[in-house]
Amino acid sequence: MPRAGVHEHAGVRHEHRGPVAVLERDHRAAGPGGVDHPDATAFEQRLRERVELALSVRNVFDERYADPPGPAFVQNAIEQDGRTVLFRASFRY
Repeated sequence: MPRAGVHEHAGVRHEHRGPVAVLERDHRAAGPGGVDHPDATAFEQRLRERVELALSVRNVFDERYADPPGPAFVQNAIEQDGRTVLFRASFRY
């Protein structure tokens, strides 16, 4: 049900990265097909109070993967962040 002065939005973004190394139970396994992970965001804007609130979850399913490094790196793969939860509050004056 819509509330006066409040605008709510939600969205999902899907990202496919490949090929990458897929990490399974602390063992590296080749992932030639790459890895898929969605991100989700919920956003609310309150006009009267001039407040914006946002909650985001990146890598929703907590896929573990690593990117291949460039020639300047010693390691074979650089592990990427798992699930990350972000909260943002903004006030406009």
